[in-house]
Amino acid sequence: MKVGRRALRMWHRWFGLAAGLWLLLLAITGSAITYYEELDHALNGDLRRIARRFEAPNAQLSAMVRAVQPGFAIQP
Repeated sequence: MKVGRRALRMWHRWFGLAAGLWLLLLAITGSAITYYEELDHALNGDLRRIARRFEAPNAQLSAMVRAVQPGFAIQP
């Protein structure tokens, strides 16, 4: 009886440690997801900026957009 109880205790201990590590990993990644926007901006700030390819007046730009997307209206 003592051998079975000792084995069960060892199994319980190691399973608890493994489960604790798994829960720790979930907690850390969950915290990172909470701050996704801030982390993304800090790590990939250059990818969030759009380089201007050309300089065009609003009327010319508006005409170019309408040529590509008929029926599209630019909101002020």
